[in-house]
Amino acid sequence: MVNNYIISRIFLKNFKSIDEAKVELEGVNLNVLDGPNGFGKTTIYDAIQLLITGSVRRIESNRIVAGNKGFQDHLFSKDQTLPTAITIEFTDKLSPENKLVLQRVLMPPSNLLVSQKKPQDFSQYKLYRLTSFEDEENKEVLTDSQLNDMFGMKDMSDRFNLYHYIEQEESTHLFKKTDKDRMAVISKLFNIEEETNQKLFLERTRNKLINYKRPLTKNLEKLEVELRKDSNTDITEFPYKPLISQEKIINVPWDKENIWPLDQKLKQEYLEELDIIKNLVLNEEVFKNGLSNEKLDNVIRAEKKLKAIIILGHFYVSLEKLEKQYQNQEKFKLMLSTLKNREIIQRSIV
Repeated sequence: MVNNYIISRIFLKNFKSIDEAKVELEGVNLNVLDGPNGFGKTTIYDAIQLLITGSVRRIESNRIVAGNKGFQDHLFSKDQTLPTAITIEFTDKLSPENKLVLQRVLMPPSNLLVSQKKPQDFSQYKLYRLTSFEDEENKEVLTDSQLNDMFGMKDMSDRFNLYHYIEQEESTHLFKKTDKDRMAVISKLFNIEEETNQKLFLERTRNKLINYKRPLTKNLEKLEVELRKDSNTDITEFPYKPLISQEKIINVPWDKENIWPLDQKLKQEYLEELDIIKNLVLNEEVFKNGLSNEKLDNVIRAEKKLKAIIILGHFYVSLEKLEKQYQNQEKFKLMLSTLKNREIIQRSIV
């Protein structure tokens, strides 16, 4: 950033009415150019504006129509066969040994096409950075974006034209702009471009919503008219009849003729219960199949019972025979137990 730099020297070559001229500005805070009209004061200002902003606003804004023939001469070049150059040296006020030298050069206009010589077209000027004010051989090409970075600004051209330069006999430039352009300049002045863009976005969104709202409002008005017509017709009232038998289910709070109290939360709960019942009725067969499958799953999970059922099925034909054998075996066990009891045997002998 070079915000502390001031212009110390200017060199013009083949610019407007000047063959060559060097201007040294020795004032630290103020420099005054004094002289009669036509002696080149405006030329100096035009040179500064052209180098810093890349154009001369009062010329650029004057849209001259040339037709299809174009222009034979370039407005700012005195000799059309020579290049036109503007060189400006900037000096750091805090460290005077630090210099920044910038230059804009236009190739000889005789090498340009007639369409490239329009007075308001400054695109043919190339921007350079020199190593020193006296050395024009060693230089590097700069873009306007790089120039903005050097001066620590996003919009060098707009800020210079707004803050630092008022054209001759032109003190109402801002007020001659359209409302939109004037707001854009003011936004940059107060650094509220982002907020302004957001405001414009919200306004565009609001206008779109208004456009969408209009047909919806008309449709709602039609519906209201239809509803009013319907409200005037006779409505058949049906007597209340419980949906669920109260004998089987004791408490069904929503299945009553008058539901009270009823708020939005309870209403939502009741509607959800009704949806469940509705789904149950519509899917009754699926529900029954689910219950059957659940019973089968319970049987499958009971391995011991399942094995017993399989064994029982295997011996089911001879079940009665097996039962008799089992009963006889139990009788024999009882008799054997009696015989083994000595006391009973002794009593029997006595």
